[in-house]
Amino acid sequence: MAPRENPKVGVVYYMRFGDRIKIGFTEDLRARAKQIPNDEVVAAEPGTMSLERQRHLAFESDRVEGQREWFDLTPRLAFHMANVRDKHGAPFRVGRTLGLAA
Repeated sequence: MAPRENPKVGVVYYMRFGDRIKIGFTEDLRARAKQIPNDEVVAAEPGTMSLERQRHLAFESDRVEGQREWFDLTPRLAFHMANVRDKHGAPFRVGRTLGLAA
C-alpha cells in the first residue's frame, strides 16, 4: 500500500466581491487576494482542501448557478463568516499564525 500524502495545510478563505462570496483554499492568502478581483477578504480559517470541500457542501444551496466556488451572500453565510472571524481573527493574521507567507 502506498503511503498517503500529507494534505497541504493553508487557509480556507471567504472573499467578497459585491454580493458574492468566494470560498477557496490557498497557502498564500495575500498572493491569492491579488489574483482575484475582490472588495475584501472577510474571513479565513486554518484548513486543507478537504475543509474547503466541506464548506462548499455546507453552502451548496447558496452557490451561484454555474459556479464552483462562488456563493450568494446570504444571512446564513454572513453568520458563518462572522463566526470564523471571531474564532480566528483577521484573515491575514491567520496565515501568519500558521507560518504561511505573510
